[in-house]
Amino acid sequence: MTKEDIKKAAEEYAKEACRPLWRAGNEQVCMLDFMEGAKWRINTVWHNSTEKPVPGKLLLVNTIYGEYDLCYYGVYVWNTVMTWVYMKDLIPNTED
Repeated sequence: MTKEDIKKAAEEYAKEACRPLWRAGNEQVCMLDFMEGAKWRINTVWHNSTEKPVPGKLLLVNTIYGEYDLCYYGVYVWNTVMTWVYMKDLIPNTED
C-alpha cells in the first residue's frame, strides 16, 4: 500500500466515519489520525535483526542488499538481515 493509497483510504474514512460524528471541517484531523494509524500498523510489525524470531516460523526479511526474502530463522544467513517480520503478521485479519 502506497502513501497515496493510505491518503485515499483516509479521505473515504473521514467522509464515512468522521463527518456524522463531528462538525464539518474536522475531516482533516480524522484523516491524519487514520494515516498515522496506518503508518503505525505497518511499522510496528517489523523487528530489528538483534531481536531473534521464534524458530520454525516463516519470515520476510529485509537484507543489507536492499532485497526481501522469505525464510525461516536458523536456515538463513542472519548477519545479512536488517529487519524481519513474521509472515502471519502481514496477512490481513479476516475475523469480524
